[in-house]
Amino acid sequence: MAGHMGWSLWLVISPAYDRHSKQRYAEVADMLGLGGTTEDEKIILLIEAVEDLKRQVNIPDNLREIIGAEREAEYMASLDHMAEDAFDDQCTGANPRYPLISDLKQ
Repeated sequence: MAGHMGWSLWLVISPAYDRHSKQRYAEVADMLGLGGTTEDEKIILLIEAVEDLKRQVNIPDNLREIIGAEREAEYMASLDHMAEDAFDDQCTGANPRYPLISDLKQ
C-alpha cells in the first residue's frame, strides 16, 4: 500500500513552469467547471479541487505520513542520488521546462 500511496502523494499541481503549462491547467479547470475568470484564479481553484480530492480519498499531505518518521532520514540521505538519477532519465527532457537537480530534489 505504501508504494501506491507514494505515487498518489505526487498528485499535486505545479503550474509555475511556463506560460503554456498555466494555460493548460486553466483549460482543465474550465473543463471541470470550477469557475474563475483569470488564469490564476482558475489554477487556484484547480489546485483546491485536487487537494480536496486528496482529502476525500485519504491521500497523505506529506511523505512522512507515508513512510514514517523513522525512515525519513534514510530517504533524505538518498535524495541526492535519486535526484541525479531522475535528471539522467531520458524522459526528463520531455518536461515543459528542463529542471535543475535542485528542482528535482524539491
